[in-house]
Amino acid sequence: MIFYRGVGRIIPFFLLLIISNQLVSQGTINHNGLEYVITTGVPFMRIATDARSAGMAEVGVATSADNNAGFHNPAKLAFIENDMGASINFAPWLRQITNDIYLINANGYYKISPNHAAGLSLRYFTLGQINYTDQTGQPLGISKPYEFAAEGHYAFRLSENFGIGASGRFILSDLSNGATTATTQIPSGNAFSVDFAAFYTKKLEIGRFQETKLNIGINISNIGSKIQYSANGQPDFIPTNLALGACMESQIDDHNTVSFSVQVDKLLVPTPTYTRDNQGKFNFVDANRNGVPDFKEHGSIAGMLVSFGDHANGIGGELGEFIYHTGAEYSYQKTYFLRAGFFYEPEGAGGRQFVTAGLGLKYNALKLDFSYLLPITQQRSPLDNQMRVSLAFNIGETKKDTYW
Repeated sequence: MIFYRGVGRIIPFFLLLIISNQLVSQGTINHNGLEYVITTGVPFMRIATDARSAGMAEVGVATSADNNAGFHNPAKLAFIENDMGASINFAPWLRQITNDIYLINANGYYKISPNHAAGLSLRYFTLGQINYTDQTGQPLGISKPYEFAAEGHYAFRLSENFGIGASGRFILSDLSNGATTATTQIPSGNAFSVDFAAFYTKKLEIGRFQETKLNIGINISNIGSKIQYSANGQPDFIPTNLALGACMESQIDDHNTVSFSVQVDKLLVPTPTYTRDNQGKFNFVDANRNGVPDFKEHGSIAGMLVSFGDHANGIGGELGEFIYHTGAEYSYQKTYFLRAGFFYEPEGAGGRQFVTAGLGLKYNALKLDFSYLLPITQQRSPLDNQMRVSLAFNIGETKKDTYW
């Protein structure tokens, strides 16, 4: 086993993988001593880096289109109003422990025509500088583990109210960055994935509101290959996710606008199953005795399908894997923004619960956003008390005309 020396103590290298998986992967159910844990490779791909979404408990699949739409719902890019724009998002990580772990994300989009838009995104997650040692404390070198993703997005507006979108990405996960054991160099892993999304928006007439819109969005993200770190190891599922949400936006008068959003997520990855041997030890189910847990033998698409009905506790267990987000946003003259949200994760998905708050300021073409996360349970997470910062700019004329 490789160890790394940092922040004043020695910690097993594979703790990196555990921490990474616990960030956003679905969690643990305790049932007669069993733990039904769903873990994936590259869980950083599910983290919303933009401060606007983070300030509203990471809702985003149905909110109004912005520079970060490619992550939440690429179909929204077809409804964005400006000619082009870009954004950069920064999220420091584990600040109570170290100051060199962070997640950074850059996005850009271009409105090809009133009904077509394309975008690019880059995502980089660094684990800082790590001094590796073996079990006896002998140094094995210094490295800077990281994970990276490059994405392309395309959106097409099929009608005045409805649009579809898709994304494609390459993912690289280099958690060892060339580190070696006594005999073997640990390789990096890579994967390819796609997203398919749809977005619907409809103007409504409600009371004395000047204008009201109902938005509905769906995005199935990270459909793709598994990721494998060694020739002899078993490949891991990447975090394929289903997000479904709705948002109500209302302009109260010439100066004040509010929106309310709800969103439900489910990780489309098989749930592990266990058996108990004669010594009372729990083991993964391996019906064909080939040394590979049965749930890992599913292909990516098959794993998505069985994830809706493979829990040992039946429908109750499946419902316990859904994650819920609610968020609200208030803006004054579409210049000053206040946001808040509540994130609820049942025990079956990890038990995290937290509230979020956010601020935003828009000045001409520039927009600056901040968010803060505050946990409200004893369930600890590397996300606790985390701040995220986003800077965006948009240029070109506002495009309110469409093909229709």
